[in-house]
Amino acid sequence: MPTTSSDEIRHEEILNVTTLAGLPPAEFNEGVKPLRAYLEQFNEDGELAKMMLEDNVTNHMVDGLYVRELLIPKGSVILSRVHKRPLVNIISKGTVIVIDSNGRNEYTAPHTFISVAGTQRVVIAPEEAVWNTAHVTEVTNPDELVDDLSFDNYDEFVSYSNQLTHKD
Repeated sequence: MPTTSSDEIRHEEILNVTTLAGLPPAEFNEGVKPLRAYLEQFNEDGELAKMMLEDNVTNHMVDGLYVRELLIPKGSVILSRVHKRPLVNIISKGTVIVIDSNGRNEYTAPHTFISVAGTQRVVIAPEEAVWNTAHVTEVTNPDELVDDLSFDNYDEFVSYSNQLTHKD
């Protein structure tokens, strides 16, 4: 989940990400490319930021249920991966601004909602927040969870969906 944090930068204004709100998934995927490039500049190696994937995540697993707890620092902007399957989202602390194919929504804890397969979003945290996601998975190795649950971009999701459709 590419991210950066800064109290001084008004990400939503600088990146003009509100123009992405409500776009169909394929257009949203194209529209986030400048954001991806923007976030890449914060890494010395030019790769997408890993901080949110490693340092700010707590994993909870029980009987095929995986709950991912993400601490989002104030001022962060996040570009999520594309989810393979539907999932439950729980904002348990703070406020987040979510921009995705459903539009622009502001959620304040406590708030629970469902994401459909293929969802990708931009998340902006005007204050520190905690976001939990609940997933059904057979994977138990934390190092394999991200790839089991999501894709890096929407094109990969479409290819995966097409393979599932043509399996019969």
